[in-house]
Amino acid sequence: MKLFNKNSQKLRHGSISIGIVAAVIAAVLLLNIGATALFSGNLLFLDMSPESYYTLSSEGDLTEKTTTLYSLMPETEHQLEQAFAEINRVRSAAGESPVKVDIIFCADPDMLIASERMRYVYYTALSLQKEFPDTIEVKTTNVWTNPSSVDAYRSNSYSEIYQSNIIISSGSEFRVTTTRNFYVYSEAGAETPWAYHGEKNFVSYILAVTQAEKPICALTTNHGEINVMAEGSEYSEFRKLLESAGYEVRNIDLSREEIPENCRLIVTLSPKSDFSANFKDPTANTEIKKLQDYLAKSYSYMIFANADTPKLPILEEYLEQWGIAFERYDGDGIYQLTDPSSSLDSKSQATNLIGQYETKAPSAVWTEDMREYGASPKVIFSNAIGIRYSSSYRNVYYVNEDDSTDRYNYATYSGNGNIRNIYDLFLTSSDATAYAVKNGEHLLDEDNNPIVYSKAPFRLMTITNQDSNISEGSGYTHATEASYVCAVGSVNMVSNAMLQSDTYGNADALMAILRSMGHEVEPVGLSFKVLHSDTVDEEVYNAFTATVWTVVLAVLPIVVFTVAGVYCLVRRKTRH
Repeated sequence: MKLFNKNSQKLRHGSISIGIVAAVIAAVLLLNIGATALFSGNLLFLDMSPESYYTLSSEGDLTEKTTTLYSLMPETEHQLEQAFAEINRVRSAAGESPVKVDIIFCADPDMLIASERMRYVYYTALSLQKEFPDTIEVKTTNVWTNPSSVDAYRSNSYSEIYQSNIIISSGSEFRVTTTRNFYVYSEAGAETPWAYHGEKNFVSYILAVTQAEKPICALTTNHGEINVMAEGSEYSEFRKLLESAGYEVRNIDLSREEIPENCRLIVTLSPKSDFSANFKDPTANTEIKKLQDYLAKSYSYMIFANADTPKLPILEEYLEQWGIAFERYDGDGIYQLTDPSSSLDSKSQATNLIGQYETKAPSAVWTEDMREYGASPKVIFSNAIGIRYSSSYRNVYYVNEDDSTDRYNYATYSGNGNIRNIYDLFLTSSDATAYAVKNGEHLLDEDNNPIVYSKAPFRLMTITNQDSNISEGSGYTHATEASYVCAVGSVNMVSNAMLQSDTYGNADALMAILRSMGHEVEPVGLSFKVLHSDTVDEEVYNAFTATVWTVVLAVLPIVVFTVAGVYCLVRRKTRH
């Protein structure tokens, strides 16, 4: 009987002990979940990174520790408050509900937090949501397991959205960007960022999708250009395409008007007369001077020409500074491209050329979505003129040392603190030929044979980028931003017949290029955050401090419970 009582007592004590252990474990789990939810919801963290990656301050650097992680700059809050107040005032007057903005990350939160660079952008978005809970909502989706969840945000039927993409949307307007675009790099193609530009980028995208301020695309006039603004125009679809890309489209006469401050793209469509310039006084406010000053601000310009475009000495001389030269016959005629092996026409009239995609140069990323899965829709260039690299540029044949199949041609120029590189976007096939033509008739040589220029493939579309030094935040001046000049050797490429066709990829190609060239209005007064310190001792100190805190937080609970256990054991042994 006594043995039974002892066993019952042990069983009761053991059950109580197991219950206590289970309760403690459950309490720890609940405490962990609750603390994580509390700290994540309120963005309360202690920045333990050696270089203070995750502490924003209002001074434009990352050296000042704060208790609340990702506290937004006052300028960020102020600009968004003003924008939301103005747009809600307009919407209210129109009887519409207040504006809403979704920031969608294409990966699960665990993945976002685990990635150092994605984590920074993710928590900046959460800070925006915390500051503007009635307007901004941060969402996550996994595009690997649920790719259809982002179908509404594909720029065209060929585009792909990856886990590194971030979508900012409001109503029917949206922008798809990548984590890389939220950082500043010392040079184009660099892998390691040296500064963070997240708040400025978020504000820019939010202003764009809420239509608080649309960037302007200015179409030059007064040189015989095609008028795309008239509804009955054969090129009116091009205006609609520009509007679909997020621009406010308007005409501009550079001889009399100044370029608007929020203009991000200027287009010249089939000019018939030349631009003005003053070579005796380069400071004179001529059309070329305005264009030159505009492109110095990291904005973009497109020109569409074809085999009928007359020679424009002043404009073409300026374009040569951007590496662009049109293939023209030395005499009194022009060169018209034909391509019997890659054309929509018969061999005798092969002037509707099927453009060949550039697949290796850095510019190939702009059409990558269209080329995936072997789709590569046909992009048509009619009545085309070839484009060659200007003689002032140095031709480069790049070959990847690790992959000999990764090779391409481009040309480069450096001067006045800037570097310009010109790359191909579309070319003819290697069978193309350029015929010298005048007044619609082929020119003949002394032997009565057509004058032919055979140096295929010819370039049909090129893109020149200029990396300019910018000075912003903490005195740093070695970040880069790009200006783009895109030359297209076919005006008919943007005709209604080409852009409305479901058979050809002209509209998709242009949309991809327009989005890649960039067109967002840049908010002023928002500087980037430097990601490193030049003081080695400070880095060592921060690294040592982080290690100490990690050890303390890991060991302290063990020490506390061990001391408590020893104390309880001694008390039980010594009690009477």
